[in-house]
Amino acid sequence: MHQLNPVDIALPRRERQQRLQHKYHFDCSCCRCSRPLEDPESLDAFLDADIDGISQEKWPMERQEALERALQDVSEATGRAASAPNPVDQQQQHVEALKQLMKRQSKLLHPENIELLKTCSALFSAEMERGGAAEAVGHGERMLQFYRHVYSRNHPMTGLHLFTLGDLQAQLAQATAEDAANQEKATEYLTEARRILRITHGKSHRFVEMLTQRLQDGAKPIALNGRVLHIHSPISSKASQPKMAQEAAAMREILALLPPVEGQHVLEIALPFSERLPASLARLVTVLELPHSAFKAEDLVLPSDSAVSTFDVVVVNRVLTFASDSQTKLVSKKLLRWLKADGVVLIRESCLHEPFPVAPHPALQSEAQYRHPSFYVGLLGTACDTERPQQGFAYLDFAACTSLATYRTGASHTHGELCFTYRKVEQPGDQEELNSRGRSASEQMDSFQTFLDNEQYSTASITRYEKIFGAGYVSTGGQSTTTEFVEKLNLQAGQRVLDVGCGIGGGDFYMANRFHVSVLGIDLSTNMVFQTMERFQTSHQPTKDRGNDVAFEICDATTREFPDASFDVIYSRDTILHIEDKTALFTQFLRWLKPGGQLLISDYCCAEASERGQGSEQFQAYVKKRGYKLLSPRDYGELLERVGFVDVVAEDRTEQFVEVLREELKRTYGSKAAFVAETSQAAFHDIVSGWESKLSRCADGDQKWGLFLALIAVAMNVIAEIQRINERELALGVPLAGSWHQKYRESAWVYAGGLPFELSEGDVLCVLSQFGEIEDLNLVRDVKTGKSKGFAFVKFQDQRSTVLAVDNLNGAKILERVIRVDHVLKYKLPKELRDRDDEAEDGSGSEAEAEARRPRGLPGHAYEGKELASSFDIGQGVDVFAAPEESKKERKKRRRDEKKQKKEAKKRRKVEKKQQKLLEEVRTRHQQERRREKETQAADGEEKAAQPSATGWRGRLEPTAAASARPDREKRRTSHEGGSKQQDRSFGGMSRVR
Repeated sequence: MHQLNPVDIALPRRERQQRLQHKYHFDCSCCRCSRPLEDPESLDAFLDADIDGISQEKWPMERQEALERALQDVSEATGRAASAPNPVDQQQQHVEALKQLMKRQSKLLHPENIELLKTCSALFSAEMERGGAAEAVGHGERMLQFYRHVYSRNHPMTGLHLFTLGDLQAQLAQATAEDAANQEKATEYLTEARRILRITHGKSHRFVEMLTQRLQDGAKPIALNGRVLHIHSPISSKASQPKMAQEAAAMREILALLPPVEGQHVLEIALPFSERLPASLARLVTVLELPHSAFKAEDLVLPSDSAVSTFDVVVVNRVLTFASDSQTKLVSKKLLRWLKADGVVLIRESCLHEPFPVAPHPALQSEAQYRHPSFYVGLLGTACDTERPQQGFAYLDFAACTSLATYRTGASHTHGELCFTYRKVEQPGDQEELNSRGRSASEQMDSFQTFLDNEQYSTASITRYEKIFGAGYVSTGGQSTTTEFVEKLNLQAGQRVLDVGCGIGGGDFYMANRFHVSVLGIDLSTNMVFQTMERFQTSHQPTKDRGNDVAFEICDATTREFPDASFDVIYSRDTILHIEDKTALFTQFLRWLKPGGQLLISDYCCAEASERGQGSEQFQAYVKKRGYKLLSPRDYGELLERVGFVDVVAEDRTEQFVEVLREELKRTYGSKAAFVAETSQAAFHDIVSGWESKLSRCADGDQKWGLFLALIAVAMNVIAEIQRINERELALGVPLAGSWHQKYRESAWVYAGGLPFELSEGDVLCVLSQFGEIEDLNLVRDVKTGKSKGFAFVKFQDQRSTVLAVDNLNGAKILERVIRVDHVLKYKLPKELRDRDDEAEDGSGSEAEAEARRPRGLPGHAYEGKELASSFDIGQGVDVFAAPEESKKERKKRRRDEKKQKKEAKKRRKVEKKQQKLLEEVRTRHQQERRREKETQAADGEEKAAQPSATGWRGRLEPTAAASARPDREKRRTSHEGGSKQQDRSFGGMSRVR
């Protein structure tokens, strides 16, 4: 229980209340807390209990703890929802978590509290997203009460919210067979919305015109062009509810595939009875809804159809599935005209499998065409706009293709629901002839993809490779090497694996079926990825919880982006030989792997320059023809170490490669008749001559085959992930595991990886000591050779220095090597180093040993004259502990506030001094009165034994004498004749009866 300072009791009521609020950190500014007390004369009013039985004095403590618990609970529930295998369950769990939070906040917060409004708004959006119009209306009306209480009568926020509520009510009325009550409510809300928006936006604004038209049409929900609520078409059949949930989950996946669209103009083309993009997605969302019947390309007409370059993003949702080939081509040309330069078009269509999924409306069922995915890649990829020759031409450049997990992991178990992404590329007219399809900024990727699909991995070539490698494989050794290499990874159920260059998916299906891991295979060859999709239903064996998902995506690994710490394993077989900038790719791998993650690569290699044989010229011609970029096994391993991987194992597996080639060649000769029957004599000759050429190049020492394994240090953490956790921590107002403050508060160690091998301890000391005093340093060296392994552990004096070092050095370059600096949770110096330190402190050990150790702490030869630390300026970095810089306006405001605070403090001290003086006077008066009473009582006691006087008075003094000695008491006694008693109020409300 807090004790009140007696000085506070003497202060005026309002000032005392303010001081108590400040003392107990009660800073709620809602009307319930800031309004005057109902009984200003009550001294105890501020301590009265509220409606929940919690006294205001205890609010900061009890309410804060309860709110933190509630926020922590909803954070954990949201995390569990994100890990739910079924997207529908994810959404349901998320909504339930928000409802639980709102229920607890309603008991802990005032009705007008802004945090309560935020939760209500989140529930409102979540319910609309999953199509729960009735539930959304309830939350929306609660928000409307808040808006009307807080905002002015004609505030635009109130008008826009009424617009949304009117749409919801109209939707409910339509879903319940034109329910009169809902229709009346919709009309009421839309009418009031129009009145407010006419004032705030003007009579000619499109919102006002739209509302006027809506009201004239009876407030019925229609497809809207504008940034307003999208309408979910009601489907009354109970059997269609799971499909609606699947489509809602599919729409969330589509949203995740879109580029950032804040402040942009988005066009959505969709059919009735389908999900819509949320209207709040971008600055403006235009919905173009096509009729139920088979549409014509002429149906795609916008109010400004003559204008070009209008939209930043176009989303086509299952429209082309119900269009003819010629209509699809016309649509692609229209999209090309409507898109701005570098605009993105995302097309979601149903492919491969018939009759699933069924059409969104029976009228369209007969028109459905479940095409092969290559149709959309080829047809849309050839769309070209040459109507403005003076300005050049434009085309749609294919970027990626991926399947929707909702249908892949659900009961349908299909890779047939695909999303194709294209980007508009404009080619200036003066760069190339207009009658040829120009090249985009991704020209190299485009030409390489053409080479893979048309030459090395054409459909015929894939068939030949499978004959020699085995079904499902296009890499050395097929199933045998896959089984051997995957065993080295020690895969655990539930882990995520990224297969870079997945081919036709044999290894991915093996890992998912055998180890119950989730695999994402990416490849640039459309031919191979589409074959994996076709084989998915027969090759994949899903577990009950669908935790062993296998997904495939057409994309370029060098430009694809994944969140940090996305995968436990990155796996690649004979693929990276095609990539020139391997350093950039391996740096991405390092970022994509989780702490403790593993990397396994097998790849074609070349010999060291000093080891190459006589056939080098022929080998170089072969490499150039294939477009390979090869390294020696040693250079390959050193590159991985330079990037920042640890425990790198680089093995020359050329002997195994030769054995596998001979075995595959023998098997091919043994099945020549079947091979020729299924392919051709020419295909057989190509395979045999190709394998014999590989054996010849290996015999000459030119061609090698390497296996590479590496780890990302377990003690390392990913910076972006920690920053994300920190942002959540600030948003929720509660500490979370994994943030800087929680996970590393007791550790002053950092890890520095990717260091040049020639650096000594002194070099590392020079680079890192600029961020703080270093206590210990361990540059890890090979036990046998004594050479540096390229990484070190460094201990600073305090945790602040570790944050500065990580923030400024992570990703910097030293001697052309990218270094990685990150926190270490726990680290202990090796025993031999601790023993050496003890010997040095004790003075023990030979002088020669001490001398041998001494140079290791000095700058090495790599440091001399190079000034390694000169490129690392702490002033250029970010000091997370530094106070934020102030603008001139903020500085003036701060100084003005400081002066005001000083003036108020001076005034408060003056009042306190005056009150203190008054309190001392009161105390002095009370003490004098008590002393007189004691004297009187003592005098009365002394006279008890005396004989009564003539007047009968017992005491030392006669009544007349007593009256003259104590006139104040006599005055009080005589002023109330007739035996009446007076109630004397002393300060503080205490009373005595005389």
